[in-house]
Amino acid sequence: MNFTFFRFLPWMLIAFALTACDSGRFSWGESASSGTRGGSPSAPGNNTNLYIADSGNHRVQVFDKDGNYLSEIGQNGNADGEFQGPADAALGPDGRIYVSDNGNNRIQIFSATGQFLKAFGTSGILNGPLDAPRGLTVDSSGRVYVADTGNHRVVIFSAEGDYISFLGSFGMGDGEFRNPSDISIDAAGRIYVADSTNNRYQVFSSTGVFILESQFSMNAPQGIAVSADGSEIFVTDSGNDRIKVGDSDGNELRVFGQTGVNSGQFQFPSRLILDSQQRLIIFENGNYRVQALDSQGNPLFMFGNQGSGPGQFDLLS
Repeated sequence: MNFTFFRFLPWMLIAFALTACDSGRFSWGESASSGTRGGSPSAPGNNTNLYIADSGNHRVQVFDKDGNYLSEIGQNGNADGEFQGPADAALGPDGRIYVSDNGNNRIQIFSATGQFLKAFGTSGILNGPLDAPRGLTVDSSGRVYVADTGNHRVVIFSAEGDYISFLGSFGMGDGEFRNPSDISIDAAGRIYVADSTNNRYQVFSSTGVFILESQFSMNAPQGIAVSADGSEIFVTDSGNDRIKVGDSDGNELRVFGQTGVNSGQFQFPSRLILDSQQRLIIFENGNYRVQALDSQGNPLFMFGNQGSGPGQFDLLS
């Protein structure tokens, strides 16, 4: 198990002060794993859009696969279809959009065209409702996996939001979490969890049995994505402004990126996915932008800047 001292980042200040203000999550409509953020596409048709949870602006923005702005969903508030610091967005196999509404402690479901359908997570869950949920993913059968960060666990729901089960509890041992922040699923159904404050990721079987933890150092990892076969696990080493890649045994394969504002450089990279074209899509808090790189870390394109207009971002973690 790895424990390292990490610097106090701007998004940590927000999280500690407000408990529930997370930000900056995204999901491609077409993905590379069994979940919407990881091998075979789970979205219907040819939906390759990018859905970004723009937390500071309390909305989800929609872009095409090349980063061109299309539309947005939501506004600040706690009514149906409104958000307080949305933390993540993911597509279900039927095209519905699931949003982790961090500040309102719930998950909201929208139609493919952005119409509110329902919300869940505030009741009917063993050991209490969601507390500041962050990352989420949806598998090919429609089950929704939520990083219930404030409760230090992962909660699993049906496609309609009915509680199924949870895994984990607070701690530093095998199968325990401290502020889990993101989830990815491979084609075999194995569950990968970014265990942020424990500076590691953990891997579980499809039934929630602990398999292994990462064996290399990281500083407050926030995002995780896995190849379809589970041979490569991509993690944002957020406190060190870089990306680390692990193998199926939890060993380090390679590292890329450094602190900076240029292409291929990062400031507080938070979330990432591996899309169906094997592109890494990386969201940066410090640079208020999204970068696309190949799986070896070579830059492809980037977009976004700080602001509240279309295609701009704020408080992205």
